[in-house]
Amino acid sequence: MEISFYQNALQKRTQEHCFRKIPHPKTHNIDLASNDYLRLSHASNLIKSAKNAAETYGVSSKASPLICGYSLAHQSLEKTLLAWYSFNECLIWNSGYAANRAILSKLPQKHDLILADKWIHNSFVRGMIESPAEYKRYPHLDLNQLALLLESATGKYQNIFVVTESVFSMDGDYPDMKKMAALKKKYSFIWILDEAHAIGWYGKNGAGLAEQYHVLPQVDIFVGTLGKALASQGAFVGFQQSIFKNYLIQFSEEFIYSTYLNPISAEVARTAICETQKIAKNMTSQLTEMSKTFRRNLSSFDFSCPLGDSPIVPIPVDSPLESIHIANKLKQKGIHVSAIRPPTVSPKGSRLRLSLFRGFSPVQQQQVIEALVN
Repeated sequence: MEISFYQNALQKRTQEHCFRKIPHPKTHNIDLASNDYLRLSHASNLIKSAKNAAETYGVSSKASPLICGYSLAHQSLEKTLLAWYSFNECLIWNSGYAANRAILSKLPQKHDLILADKWIHNSFVRGMIESPAEYKRYPHLDLNQLALLLESATGKYQNIFVVTESVFSMDGDYPDMKKMAALKKKYSFIWILDEAHAIGWYGKNGAGLAEQYHVLPQVDIFVGTLGKALASQGAFVGFQQSIFKNYLIQFSEEFIYSTYLNPISAEVARTAICETQKIAKNMTSQLTEMSKTFRRNLSSFDFSCPLGDSPIVPIPVDSPLESIHIANKLKQKGIHVSAIRPPTVSPKGSRLRLSLFRGFSPVQQQQVIEALVN
C-alpha cells in the first residue's frame, strides 16, 4: 500500500496551520460558533415534539423516500412549509448540501447557462462543476456585472439559471434583493436562492430576506435549511414550477438512494416553524438592531468588522495561525467562536466567525469584546 500522497497532503495542511480536527465536546458560557440563531435547540416544546414523534413514528425513516421512508411527519412538514412560503411545491432533503448539489448538477442542461455569485457555497460549486451546462461566476454581490452577463447571454442559451445565497455564510452580507427581482423581471432567468442563514432572522414571519423584501414570488427555486435557526436537521426546497420537483425526484441520486430524513427531525422542524413565526412577530427588528449595535461596538475598538445586520459577524485576521490563537484564547474565557481558515475561505481570508443569537445580551456582548481586546 502506497500512502505517501496522503501523508504529504496532511503535512502540507499542518504546515499551513489549516489542519482540521473534530473538537472535543465542551460547554461554553457564550456560544458564538453554532447556527442556532433563535436558540430553539433546547426549547421545551421542540423537545416534547421530538419525544412524541419518536413514540409515533420510531427513530428512523427506515428506507429511502421512494420506498417507504416518506411518512406522515414529512407530509405534515411539507404542508407547513407550503403555507409559510406559498410555494406551489416542496421537497424535503437529508441536507442542504445534498439539495444544492442536486439542483445544480441535475437541472441545468447542455444548452443552458449558470451565472453564480463568486462566493456561493461549496455545495453549489460542486453541483455546478458536475453540470453539463456552461457556467460563469460574477464578482461577489456585483449585480451590475451580473446584468452585463445577462445582457450578453440573452438569446444564446435555452435557459439561464442565476444562483446566489441571501445571507452568505462566511461574511454575513447579502445582495440587493429588490435589484435581483428587477433583473429577474427584465431577463426572465431561473432564480435559485439559498436562504439557509436568513431564515428566522428576517421577515415578518421569519421566512427570510425574500419575504422581507417582498420578492418571494420571483424566486423559482428556494433552498432553506432545517438545521440552523429551525434547530432540527435536513433541508427543504420550494418550487414555483412543479416540473423541477418532479425532475429531481426522477433523476437526483442524492434524493433517490439515501435513507430519508428521520421523522423526528421532520416533526421538530414543523414545531420550530410555528415557534419561529411567533418570535418573528415581535423580534426580527430587535435581532437586526442587535447585530448592528454589536458591529458598531466592535468597530469602536478598531476591529475590522463590516457593517450589516445579519447573524454572521466576521472579524478578518492576518493568518490561519492568528485565527486559531485568538479562538483558543476566547475558549479559555468560556467563549466559543469559529476560526475559519483556508480552504473554506480564500488563502488570505482567514477570520473569526461570530454567530449571533436571540438573547445575546448587552452584558455578554461586552464580555466578548473585552475578551477580544485583552
